[in-house]
Amino acid sequence: MDTDSDSPLEIQQVELLELVAYLHLRYGDPSRALAYLKLLKGLLPSNPRIMRSLAIAHLRLDHPEMAEESATQAITLEDSVRGRAASQFVLGVASKASAHTDSSPGACEEFRRIRAQLTDS
Repeated sequence: MDTDSDSPLEIQQVELLELVAYLHLRYGDPSRALAYLKLLKGLLPSNPRIMRSLAIAHLRLDHPEMAEESATQAITLEDSVRGRAASQFVLGVASKASAHTDSSPGACEEFRRIRAQLTDS
């Protein structure tokens, strides 16, 4: 966890906020999820998982351009191959939703390339 202070209480609070955001996102209240995710982004601006979740919330709220921005940030921040693949997929969906057809195929192709790497290893 990338908190400024690694006290267990603060880590637990951040994890709880992440869980609440996920539950709102998963069970149909993306606007509430977005509020929690924006708070989390303020606390952990370098967390790619939060940025990817933020992109998904924007997609669910029909804000594809904002979803593209968040997914792109998630890709930039992500260290893991699986995380980059997931963020590339979200970027492809966001690009398609925003009618940026020029970037959608590239994002989808990059997702396929990363997925192939994962299945080969």
